[in-house]
Amino acid sequence: MTGDFSRDFAALRRRFRNGLWLTAAMAAGVSVSAVALLGVSGWFLVVAAAAGAGGTVVAQAFNYLLPSALIRFLAIARTGLRYGERLVGHSVALRAMAELRPALFGRLVAMPPEMALQLPRGEASGRLVQDVAALENDLVLDSVPPAAIAGTATALVLAGMGTWPAAVALAAFMAAGFGGGLWLYRRL
Repeated sequence: MTGDFSRDFAALRRRFRNGLWLTAAMAAGVSVSAVALLGVSGWFLVVAAAAGAGGTVVAQAFNYLLPSALIRFLAIARTGLRYGERLVGHSVALRAMAELRPALFGRLVAMPPEMALQLPRGEASGRLVQDVAALENDLVLDSVPPAAIAGTATALVLAGMGTWPAAVALAAFMAAGFGGGLWLYRRL
């Protein structure tokens, strides 16, 4: 029965593949927008302060309109993409679970009575609800790895635009943080 269920869930993932890909692409866009927003905002603050410290002529020559427009664009893109990611991701997960629940319930009903009577009272329905909720979360969280990769790549590119040693240092700190987190996860 477990093998059948695994095949059914894999088929469900294939059937909703386009929605899952769209969700992952939007999540990656959210990460790119968020990291770029942080980078551009930080750069803008530093350059504006330097222009102000440079005197009246430099401050008046400083173009603040383009960077501020880019900051607004990135903030709006991040918000819109996050909304789209949540909307599409949860829609896909809910539609997939709407197909999965009746199939699981049908299998539970089709069990031989002696097996069904061995289950403690309420355990079957409780496990059905919990297992379906766990599968739904699994579908929704499929977009996390692409988002993490896109955010990391954007951060490294922005750091590399500054200096290559900054990008190397950032990559080293990210690797150390990831390795340390993985080590802690395995120890706990």
